Amino acid sequence: MKKYSIIWILLLLLTASTLKAQQEPYNTMFAFNKLPVNPGYTGGKDVLSIRALYRHQWVNLPGNPQTINFNIHSPLKYDNVALGLSIINDRLGATNMTHLNTTFAYRLPFKNDTKLSFGISAGMMIFNAKLTELDAVDVSDPLISQNLKGVRPNIGAGVYYYGSKFYVGLSIPNMIPVSLFKKKDN
Repeated sequence: MKKYSIIWILLLLLTASTLKAQQEPYNTMFAFNKLPVNPGYTGGKDVLSIRALYRHQWVNLPGNPQTINFNIHSPLKYDNVALGLSIINDRLGATNMTHLNTTFAYRLPFKNDTKLSFGISAGMMIFNAKLTELDAVDVSDPLISQNLKGVRPNIGAGVYYYGSKFYVGLSIPNMIPVSLFKKKDN
């Protein structure tokens, strides 16, 4: 048992130098809203599907998180092809990020009314961080001396296998590494 613990600790230490963090929009109700995470889900209900979600957490605190999520997707006349659109606006503190993605899926029918769907998504993230409005401990920090605005591209891919009583999926929602700061600012 100690041997496996030591191996896990060593693996964690070795990968810690290459780990990066990002703030993705909080996706509540995932079982009913898979499109923002897996483009393979596009057309997964075999009808026109429209979803709108709103999340407002910690209402009385300044800078509280708010997420608005809207998506629409449907199979086309040629049943093996489906298209979709996902729009997410995520506000947290001084940051405001809007994710716009279009999705495409090619769906292969299998036995017992199951389907295997391969999906891709392409879009952009528009961000605005009002860092100068923060109450900073160190006002001389160069990273908070200016506001950040920008647009970053996004490409994702996913596989989704589903039937009337189950689903299984695998996806990479963000294949392009996104950095909000310039390399020289790090």
